[in-house]
Amino acid sequence: MKGKKKAAVIVGICVLVLLLLLSGLYIAVTWNTTPKEEKPEPSAALLEDVVKGTLSGEEIRVTDEEMNAYLVYLGKQSQDQLLQDMMLGITDDNRLQIWVTVPVNGMQITAYCSVIPEFSDGNILLHIQETCAGALPLPPSVVLSLVEGYLPDEIQVQGDALVVQAPAFSLKEQGLDISVALQDMHIEDGEFILRTDSVSQAIQQLLEQLIGQLFSTGKETLTDAIGLG
Repeated sequence: MKGKKKAAVIVGICVLVLLLLLSGLYIAVTWNTTPKEEKPEPSAALLEDVVKGTLSGEEIRVTDEEMNAYLVYLGKQSQDQLLQDMMLGITDDNRLQIWVTVPVNGMQITAYCSVIPEFSDGNILLHIQETCAGALPLPPSVVLSLVEGYLPDEIQVQGDALVVQAPAFSLKEQGLDISVALQDMHIEDGEFILRTDSVSQAIQQLLEQLIGQLFSTGKETLTDAIGLG
């Protein structure tokens, strides 16, 4: 009898420990590790800096706060919730931190990764250094599998890295019907350093559009004149 009671006690303790472990694991995975800063208001102010950089040919310096505000703006413009919820930060050693919350089996899990960005062949490569699900450190492959289904087409998973198609900045809101391509991006002294197309490349785009419109108009006029319209 004493042996049975002892075995029951041991089983009870094991079950209790298991429940505590599972509870701790659940809390760790669902812990929201996003910095407790208020989400910035959507802002396209970054585009004004892009215009200045295009005209002057100088690099553009952007803080993580400005970049986060631009991501919210992009997310609202494209109705992409992932971009609206994403938060970026820069560490003292110039690594990029990314937080994004995704639904997994009814749970809201904050996926975190620390990356070293590299610009190569028109793409931004994010070399992953550290990943977590909530407060639980996990291998990059596990965390990437959680978020992969929510990534836009412009972001692809490649091994333990993310490949981001370099964006083109549309300047329509600034009165210019052109898009300025990103030519370089890196992090320096706690800021994003961007370099875009030069003003000569922007003017070339405008001239190509103008020539295209002239040819199109001329073709329509000629067609109408000879009665083929």
